[in-house]
Amino acid sequence: TTLATRVPLQSPTLRTDDPSLFLVIDSSAPDLGTLAELENNEIKKRATDVFASTLRRIDAPKGVAYLKENGSANSGRLEVWLENAGFSFDIHPKAHEYRLIPWPSAGILYSVRGGTDAGIWFSKAR
Repeated sequence: TTLATRVPLQSPTLRTDDPSLFLVIDSSAPDLGTLAELENNEIKKRATDVFASTLRRIDAPKGVAYLKENGSANSGRLEVWLENAGFSFDIHPKAHEYRLIPWPSAGILYSVRGGTDAGIWFSKAR
């Protein structure tokens, strides 16, 4: 059974305590496609224009962070999909890169290259 097509090279985000898997499918470019959640052999599409190499699972609250295409060659829209809430929200429209920080306070550390927001920012998990 084929569950997905046009799947770009990536490292799917697995978690041992959770049966779901997040990956990018329906690739329109080498690293760009649709964020999908695979659970119990069912694909649920969550977001479009997602860079496959940027997916990272979040433990609390449960979800996945990623960069989306934003029309810029040097940045992407940093978003988070929250599994239990069932929706996504923007962290920043022009993030260059990001890392999940578990301690001393869980959240996302991200950088912005230019403009009035240039610098390193922290978004605390709540």
